Amino acid sequence: MNDPIISISEPADIGDQETLREYALRKEAECNELRERVAILREAISETCMMSDAEKVSENLANALLV
Repeated sequence: MNDPIISISEPADIGDQETLREYALRKEAECNELRERVAILREAISETCMMSDAEKVSENLANALLV
């Protein structure tokens, strides 16, 4: 019985001179940045839910999107 051979190609967005380790570290940093942005947006949405002034709601969400 032959074991299947698994081949994994390199990611399409890896740089020409970038190692897989460097690529992984770059992707980790990008993910961490996105997590921070999501946390900020969640907090802004939570705060916005408690507001009754439409102008303040718009201002709060606009400020959150600028981050």
